[in-house]
Amino acid sequence: MIKENKNQFEFTKIINIPFSLVDNVTTRLNNIEACRNDFGNISSEFTSSLRNEMIQRYAITQRLHHSSSSESSSSQLSD
Repeated sequence: MIKENKNQFEFTKIINIPFSLVDNVTTRLNNIEACRNDFGNISSEFTSSLRNEMIQRYAITQRLHHSSSSESSSSQLSD
């Protein structure tokens, strides 16, 4: 009976090795996926901020261009 229990324990130990390896790989893959998702969120936020900054700068440039065009037209009319 003792030898049978020892053999069963050894068998269980050997059988659990692949399961342990698979569990470790699964944990690592989950961590990699979480990092990838974080990178995706950061990239999306960065792209959104950059787009908003470009829109604001374009609007300012358009206003300045429109303002200088108006001043140029006004000065030509007063001459």
